[in-house]
Amino acid sequence: MDLLKSYFNPLEHILSDSEVDNGLENTFSFESMGIKTNDKELVSFDKQQIENFQEGISLKEGYYHVKLPWYPEKISQVPSNHFIALKVLDRTMEHLNRKGLLSSKYEEVFDNQLKDGIIEEINVSPSDYDNYTWIPHRPVIRTDEQVTTKTRPVFNCSLKTNKELPSLNEAAYSGIDLMGSILKLLFYFRTNEYVMLSDIKQAFLMIKLSEEYDKNRFCFFLEKRK
Repeated sequence: MDLLKSYFNPLEHILSDSEVDNGLENTFSFESMGIKTNDKELVSFDKQQIENFQEGISLKEGYYHVKLPWYPEKISQVPSNHFIALKVLDRTMEHLNRKGLLSSKYEEVFDNQLKDGIIEEINVSPSDYDNYTWIPHRPVIRTDEQVTTKTRPVFNCSLKTNKELPSLNEAAYSGIDLMGSILKLLFYFRTNEYVMLSDIKQAFLMIKLSEEYDKNRFCFFLEKRK
C-alpha cells in the first residue's frame, strides 16, 4: 500500500531507495540503541575530541571561531554529491514555479542570510566541484498565521547515495549526551522557583567556522533570479 505523502520530496525521482530504506541501517545500528562496543575506548575518544574542540575556539572581531570535530576515518570518504544537489535544486525550483509558490520567496530567504553574514557566496568552477561537499535543500512552507517564517530551507546532511560511504552527519562527531535524564530535567523545571527561557537564534549567529576546509563541506547550489 502506498502512503499518501504530505510534502514534496525531490529526492524520490533521483534515489532508488525509499526514505525508510535509507534510514533502516541507522535505526537498527548498535550505536542508535545505546550499545557501545568498548566504553573505555569511547570515553577516551570523547575526551580527546572535546579537548581539541575547546582548544580550537578563538574570539575574533566579536565572533567565536571554531573548528568542527570530525571522525577522521569517515570525513575523507564523504562524497561531493554535486550531481544530486544540482538535480534536487532543479526539481525544487520546478516544483515551486509549477505550484505557484513563488520561488523568489525561497531565494529571498537566502538573500537575507547572505545580508546577515550567515552564509557567503563563493565562485567554484565546475571542474572543481569534486573538491567541495554539496548539500541538497528544499523549502518548507507554512501558512499558519502565528508562524513568522513562512518559508525556510531544509538541508539534507544525511544524504547517502552509496551505502558504503558515510553521510556528512555520520562523519560529524556528535559529542557526548548533555541532556542527561529527561525526568531529572522535568523535576528541575517543576521544583525550582524561577525558569528562564530564551531564543538562541542570535547566539548561533555569533559562531563562525575558522577553517576553510570546514566551510567547503557545507556548500549548496542556488538558482539566482535574472
